[in-house]
Amino acid sequence: MSHTPNHLSFSQLVFQGSLVLVSSADHTVPADFHAISGKDHCVVSRGTAPVHPHDEIQWVEVETTFTPTEEYVFLNPRVLFPSLNAVDFAALGRALQIMDFRRTNAFCGRCGGATKQSTTEEARVCHHCKSTLYPVIAPAIIVGIERDGKILLARGSQHPAGRFSVLAGFVEPGETLEQAVIREVHEEVSIDIKEIKYFGSQPWPFPHSLMVGFTAKWASGEIVIDGNEIAHADWFDASSMPNIPPSHSISGRIIEHFLKHYPQPS
Repeated sequence: MSHTPNHLSFSQLVFQGSLVLVSSADHTVPADFHAISGKDHCVVSRGTAPVHPHDEIQWVEVETTFTPTEEYVFLNPRVLFPSLNAVDFAALGRALQIMDFRRTNAFCGRCGGATKQSTTEEARVCHHCKSTLYPVIAPAIIVGIERDGKILLARGSQHPAGRFSVLAGFVEPGETLEQAVIREVHEEVSIDIKEIKYFGSQPWPFPHSLMVGFTAKWASGEIVIDGNEIAHADWFDASSMPNIPPSHSISGRIIEHFLKHYPQPS
């Protein structure tokens, strides 16, 4: 489906756990949101959240026993990602993360007391010990590495068949982002890198990450995959690009950045 770049289409959502309700035909959000959200007997929770710059997104979460009519289907947001523009994906991800945070923090992890939603910020406040709970955001790095006009792309063990992307991994306690880049690259493909530069970032709601992107250059070593997280890795130039992520993902943008600097010779 296509949307204008700044139009928020996914402004009213129905969730079932981590799945979102969309039309079976074209995977757009259902038009009868209010009819579904009005079925109080099957609604677990409701919520709204501001979406930058001036929009608001609202959602309901329904029971696992709720069965939609054949016009609609619950899908994993990952399936929708390639067909969504950046605005819709960000709004969907924000709603999904906030809903999950509110659901999983109904009780205080310190004293077990019930929590309530803060009136001033996105947080939960314990009624008993007054602790304030904030959404967990897990930082992860993602890096495009260049060597002699080629970029290092890998197929993760959990990736769809044939899909290649740049390397990524979670930041560990006590690490800087740059240290995480160096460690993840060496762990996954055994090479050393240099000239690490910040590229950009993207929220990634699977389940609650923030992808921090970098570019770097090969320094030494040859590819030896870890055999666990990485199934295959190689150097690719513009004439030999495999199946890569969509351009509105940060991985796709990093690869596009490389291709602009090292285009296929005419």
